[in-house]
Formats: sequence, structure tokens, C-alpha cells
Amino acid sequence: MKKVCHLTSAHPVDDIRIYHKECQSLARAGYRVVLIAAGADSSKIAEARAEGIEIIRVVRFHPRLIRMLLAPFFLYLKALRCQAALYHLHDPELIPAGFLLRLTGKKVLYDAHEDTSRQILSKYYLTKPLRRLASKIIRGLENMAARRFTGVVTPTEGVSDGFPPAVHYKITRVSNYPAIREFSGIADNHRSDAICYVGAISQSRGIHILVESLSHHSASLELAGPFYPSELADQVLQGKHASRIIYHGVVGRPAIHNILGRAAVGVVVLMPGANHQISLPVKMFEYMAAGLPVIASDFPLWREIVEGNRCGFCIEPGHPRLLGETVGYLLKNDGLRREMGDNGRRAVQKKYNWAGEKKRLLQLYEKVLR
Repeated sequence: MKKVCHLTSAHPVDDIRIYHKECQSLARAGYRVVLIAAGADSSKIAEARAEGIEIIRVVRFHPRLIRMLLAPFFLYLKALRCQAALYHLHDPELIPAGFLLRLTGKKVLYDAHEDTSRQILSKYYLTKPLRRLASKIIRGLENMAARRFTGVVTPTEGVSDGFPPAVHYKITRVSNYPAIREFSGIADNHRSDAICYVGAISQSRGIHILVESLSHHSASLELAGPFYPSELADQVLQGKHASRIIYHGVVGRPAIHNILGRAAVGVVVLMPGANHQISLPVKMFEYMAAGLPVIASDFPLWREIVEGNRCGFCIEPGHPRLLGETVGYLLKNDGLRREMGDNGRRAVQKKYNWAGEKKRLLQLYEKVLR
């Protein structure tokens, strides 16, 4: 039984992609899985151990700059003690740790969850000159990692295309689609007049459009996830539509399932820019898996999925009235809403599900560890 080690300094210990999909799938396939991450309490460690996953806790460094400078070397030392056959890194800031592991002869995979070099161009906490500099540094680090590491894992073709063509033979696409079994218990008989958004909440992810759309339809808005920046929470939750907004905070999977089981429509109206146009947000597929019609930003990749499977509408982002009118139309047409929800659920069952992606992940591991 070969030991494999996943490392993250920026993601939570129970991250959906890292823990619930990749680590659990590897453990069930017979690998000895170690996850090095911050934020795990004793109950989480015990729960993971029962699933065949060993969690090694590390200090959560603050502020962000200190984390980026210290975490790579701290996690590298922890990783060395694991004596794993393969190391799987999940953050650009851990690339230096990957270089050190390669110098000691270790096999290393880099999981590029998104096109970080594009995404950082919209980070509110950096000035524009620093964003451009950071983007170039990250792009250079990721390209160097692709050349020197054992392999690269990406969630979309768009992220893969960001790497030089010369290293594309090293790239394996493992999309972040939902596990069907997670949503099998969600029924359609307790839907309320509510729209929902689950995930990180920020201006670039369209929160102001969601809130302003409340002036143009009668539904309530259910939110779950962290606010970026945190001060944004006061603007949203104490504004003129506060009475129609239900904020659940940062919640676990059971609470998310409850939200998706109550809502009538799932919304993901991210703004253009960053890497949104080439991303495949897991929330969109979770809405579909839960039988919710989707209202999404009209990006070509998303339109192909949403309107191509007749499971919702794609609208031009940045228009609260248009969003509100689309929500109102769906709420008034119960038959269409159910039909679109059923279409989305079938699309996930046939194509957009973790079972197929898990096969790619396991095939990659088998190939690398021969």
C-alpha cells in the first residue's frame, strides 16, 4: 500500500476538491493518504482517520504575506517526515516546497485549481502594479513547476491552456464535478420562493447584482460562504434588502444540502475578468445535481453547459433588473423550473460527475507510481 501526501497552506482542511474528492477517492482505492493542512480539530482528525486519511496539522500563518513566505518551508519539513511515494501540492505558494522535494528525488504533482495568474489581477488587497507583478511571478513559477515536477493536474481546458504547449503532455485534467451520491437525497417537494448562492462572496462574484436584483422579484436570497473582504458583510446584511437575505455563514456539507433542497433557483452570476470565463465553478454543477435550474453569467463555456443542456438561462452579467426578471419568470413557471431542474440533474448523472474524474486521477497515480 503506497503512501501519498497532499499539502495545502491556503485551503481549509475539508476542502471539497482536496479532501472530499481527491483524498477520499485515493483512500478508497487503497492508498495510504496523508493530508498536511491547517485548521483541523481533534474531531475532524478522528473522522478522517476512520476514512483512512491521516491529517497532520500545521500552524495557520497570518497575515497572508507571512504565510506565503513561511508556509512552503514549514510544510516541506513536515512532508519530508512522511516519506511518501508521491507529493500532491494544491497552492502556488507551495511550489518552492515542491522544488525542494524534487531535489531530494521525490515525485511531485502540482494541482492548479484555477488560473491564479489571471485571478490575482482582481485581488482587492493589492494595488494594480503589485497585481501585475504578482501575476507574472506566479505564471513564471507555475511554468517552471510544470517543467520540473512529475506532473500537473488542472480542472479545465482553459487552465491547461495557460501552460506552455511544450509541457501539455504532463497535464492531466481532473474537473471539479460533484459526487452524485452527495445529492441523491435532495427532493423537489419542499421548494420555497428563494434563490441561493453558495461559495465565496465578493463584488467580482456578483454579490451586488444579487442584492440589487431583489428590487425586481419577490424571492428571498439565501447565502452561504465567506465574505471577501469581511467588511462587505455589513454592506450586504445591513442594507435596504436585509430583511430578505438569509446568511448562513460558512457552513459544512449538510447545511449546504439543506439550502439547495429549499431553494427554487441556483444563481452564479460572476463578473467578467479574473479567470471566471474559463472556470467551471463547482457550485453551478451542485445546483444542477440538486435539481435546481441555474441562472449563470453568459460566458461561452458556461452557455454550452447550461443552455446546451436546457437546465437554465445564461444572462449578461452586471444587470440586476435582467437577473430579477429572469428569477421572476422561473418562479412564475413552475413546470419549466422543474423541467430545467430535471435536465440539469440528468446532465450531471450522465457527464458532469466525479466518478469519471476519479478514474482520471487514479490512472494518473497508477502511471506515476509504477
